[in-house]
Amino acid sequence: MNRITSILSAILITFLFCNCKGEKDQKSLKAQKANTVTVIIDSQQSTPTSVVTPFYFTYPPTNRAVSYSKSDTLTIPLEKPEIITLENQNILTDSLIVYPSDTIKLAVHEDRFETELISNVVNPIQISTFDSIVDSYELKEVIDSLYGIYITNNYSNLMPLYNDYSRIELHQVLPNFEMFKKDTTSLHLLLENYMSLFEKFKEGIRNNFSDKERLLLNEIFRNKLHTALSTLSRHSGSPKIQKLLISDLFISDSTLLYPNAWRYLNTAMAEVYFKDDVEYSRSMAHFNLTKRYDSIPVYFSDKLSKYARIMSLEEMISQGNSLKEVTAYFNKFNNEYGETDFKDYFESTNLLNLKAMYGTADGVNLINNTNQVTSLDTIMGYLKDKVVYVDYWASWCAPCRKAMPASRELHKQYMGEDVVFIYLSIDKNKDEWQNASTIEQLDAHDHSYLVLNHDQSKFTEQLKIKTIPRYLLYNKKGELVHQNAPGPDSKEIREMIDNYLTKDEIL
Repeated sequence: MNRITSILSAILITFLFCNCKGEKDQKSLKAQKANTVTVIIDSQQSTPTSVVTPFYFTYPPTNRAVSYSKSDTLTIPLEKPEIITLENQNILTDSLIVYPSDTIKLAVHEDRFETELISNVVNPIQISTFDSIVDSYELKEVIDSLYGIYITNNYSNLMPLYNDYSRIELHQVLPNFEMFKKDTTSLHLLLENYMSLFEKFKEGIRNNFSDKERLLLNEIFRNKLHTALSTLSRHSGSPKIQKLLISDLFISDSTLLYPNAWRYLNTAMAEVYFKDDVEYSRSMAHFNLTKRYDSIPVYFSDKLSKYARIMSLEEMISQGNSLKEVTAYFNKFNNEYGETDFKDYFESTNLLNLKAMYGTADGVNLINNTNQVTSLDTIMGYLKDKVVYVDYWASWCAPCRKAMPASRELHKQYMGEDVVFIYLSIDKNKDEWQNASTIEQLDAHDHSYLVLNHDQSKFTEQLKIKTIPRYLLYNKKGELVHQNAPGPDSKEIREMIDNYLTKDEIL
């Protein structure tokens, strides 16, 4: 009897323990779901679909969730109501407001997004909520009328703009420079009305929404106001508008809590504080970013200076500052701030340590998708007896990307023959190269590499590889027989490859 009692007691204890553990797991799952948004994707597109949440200077950035499948489910961290952006290269971007624990059924059609929002929130706000509130104020019509004195927006000739993930359309902004000079009174009245409307808006939503909803609605207004002021500032040069762009409305220790913090800081630096520290070459702006980095604490608080300097370091990379210069300022940043997450991200994404080791003038040094370092000479050494076609490209190069489908067809045509295709990207940013490689179906290709020393390489200099796409052709002896070979969509490259296949076989 004691034995049976002991067994029953053990079973009861086990049951209670498992039940308690199960309850804890369920609570944990509920807590996780309460801080996420679920997006169920049904896509008719072959291009990736992404869902973008605001960027709050967290590293590595996690604000973009990407689906490469036609049917997929994305789980996205979200702690408060936010505006999310839906993107696909073939569809105009769309935005909507979501709450933690929401589920979005996202149908990606040929020409549009269609969303069904399943929310536990009663009367959730949407972007239309903001529009209807603002439109209810008479001041809105006054502001539109005054703005129209100085700026005309022409939507008749929209210019599409694409990247790997999205498509937007830019409209033409037509400034009336004569009115900017003649009628400063109306301009000042416009600014006063903007600020008055913002105060009325904040007062109007004070009692009708939760604290988090009010923060979001205020940010929508702030962002639209910033867009208008920035446009007016660029065309008028008005000190009064510039002063507003760096006022506490946009730049304060609260800035980092705003979903558009990066934009507000960038405008303050590029269009106000350091707008004169720029040189133009071939319509390209080249900023004195080292001077900017050093001067940032003069204009920003200690808290904001750190993030403004992070932005300057990232811009040094995209602008093409020398590796020596970037590394020197990156080391200064680390010594002062010791921001480990950013340090690890910046080093890894921009391959600073590898470029320091392999950024030499000798040869063409490469890294593949699995972080293995090699060189073009090494690869050519074991590709003897093969005809080799080299494609220099980059994620940001539109003609390069346009040629990729033809390159895939060319590769397919010579599948199983003694022809090897090598893809060399000159991207500065490893993540951008890898993302583009995935989209162009190069992520699993045996010979897809990122060049570590493109700017330093004597080989690159001798061949004058200054513009891309650029194609090279090697014969089976490993000799470079065409320094500027035809592109993959041409009849000529097929004739050349066939010729070298046949010629080298006869020899």
